[in-house]
Amino acid sequence: MIKGKGFLSKFVLCVLFCLSAPIAASQELIFTYWLEALEPFAIRYDHKLTGGMVKDIGDELAARMKLEPKYIELPTKRVAIMVAEGDAHISCLTNPKWEEKPESYHWSPVLFEGSDNFLVRLDQEDSIKTIDDLKGKHVGTYNGYVYSEEITALFNKGEAEPVQIGNLETGFRLVTMGRLDTVIDFGSIIEYEIKKRNLDQQLTIAPVDADVFDFYCSYSLKIPYDAEVLDAHILQMKQEGFFEKVQNKYR
Repeated sequence: MIKGKGFLSKFVLCVLFCLSAPIAASQELIFTYWLEALEPFAIRYDHKLTGGMVKDIGDELAARMKLEPKYIELPTKRVAIMVAEGDAHISCLTNPKWEEKPESYHWSPVLFEGSDNFLVRLDQEDSIKTIDDLKGKHVGTYNGYVYSEEITALFNKGEAEPVQIGNLETGFRLVTMGRLDTVIDFGSIIEYEIKKRNLDQQLTIAPVDADVFDFYCSYSLKIPYDAEVLDAHILQMKQEGFFEKVQNKYR
């Protein structure tokens, strides 16, 4: 195992050395992210991206490429178009199964594992121990959000009732009031918001995951930089524990 890791580290360094070329500091690495992204994915101040996972990852990757990071906020559907057309170079914290045409992008190595989770009242924590426990429940959902096949099947059969909500703010309120049994959202966002709002005595995350998936970055096929170099940097960041530190930062 140790020899294998040593070989991989040497391979990544070799790729970086062989493929990297001097790049003018004035050149940009353009990231795009979705307007609907909540903290800790995107932290804003005065309508500007000032922090969060998107910026932490983008700043680090751009620095290693010796480029200036630029961030463009767009509605979710426009993000895919922007990257596919080459007007933006990269979108991070995404997954091929969430895209209509995943073949339209170059996909990075896996950044880290993520999950969808169930927001529930603390006194209802054990009400969802399996996906089948959703039967007969009112579940807060978002338009355009991709749910697991198992959950989608329950919705299609009418065994669980999806209730569209506009945002997590509404979800928090309706779950607290008992008008929704649960809301499905990224676990990292639910966890962050519960802590931020000091609601850990009222709300929590159910013990079963709604879905488990990997996070990637998608690159435009028209990106003016070598995708192999970007991939090598991401692999090195992962080996150095960068993505684990980013996750821990917002817990």
